Amino acid sequence: VDAIPLACVAGTMAGATTVLVSNFSWDFCFKEMLTKLSDGCLIDPNTIIRYNAMVQQCEQDTSSCTCYMRLPGATPLPTGFPQQKALFGPLIARQPRNFDIRKVFGVPDTTKVLLLGFGGHSATWQLSDNFLPEGWLCWVLGAKASDMPSSRFTSLSPSAYVPDLIRAADAVLGKLGYGFVSECVTNGTALIYVPRVDWPEERFLEKLLVEDYNAGVRMSKDCFLSGNWSPYLLDAVRRKGEWLCGDEQFPQASAQTVQTLCNLMQS
Repeated sequence: VDAIPLACVAGTMAGATTVLVSNFSWDFCFKEMLTKLSDGCLIDPNTIIRYNAMVQQCEQDTSSCTCYMRLPGATPLPTGFPQQKALFGPLIARQPRNFDIRKVFGVPDTTKVLLLGFGGHSATWQLSDNFLPEGWLCWVLGAKASDMPSSRFTSLSPSAYVPDLIRAADAVLGKLGYGFVSECVTNGTALIYVPRVDWPEERFLEKLLVEDYNAGVRMSKDCFLSGNWSPYLLDAVRRKGEWLCGDEQFPQASAQTVQTLCNLMQS
């Protein structure tokens, strides 16, 4: 989740207990981006000095929190962050509310469905029936009905409750962010993802998704843009429901985190 360092400082100044809950800290992302920029182009030395100062300020601000609950797939701690403040948290995800979504859409249990949420990639292509294996349907998040190429595609409102859709789908095609990763893992549906440029936290989420759960399928950007989706969808659907979900993977982390947070609330 996007937890800004300034919130830690504000809470500390107000005398409040501040708990940072996230899978990444901004100092890490900024530092990684600066390294890539420095390697790829000429940057004015004064700009680099100012940028490094901003990164250091982010590290200090983040370190001012009472504790930092690091979600699975977390990036490294900020430089100088007190180890005693760091907790290993459980895999937190929103849970489904409606278990009859397929009935709502009139889709039989035997029909394969892809949930598509392609945020994070700019593209000028249009969806096509050829993108899907024969007999598959596709629910498209945040799209206009006028952009749907046929009745096999259904546009969904941006306000749709995504965990319900993930659980009902046979595969998900979307960005490699904590929200999709956690909700796909806990709902037993594999995530097909396309790596994004300059998103430093992605490699840690990829390890969680692919190595820890075997719940991810990596698709190249060329295949994504050209519509060569079928091999990836067929790979993903074979993985549905095959891994251990929820806190069973992190029992010690869950118990430790709950106990620590309770102690903080009582102090």
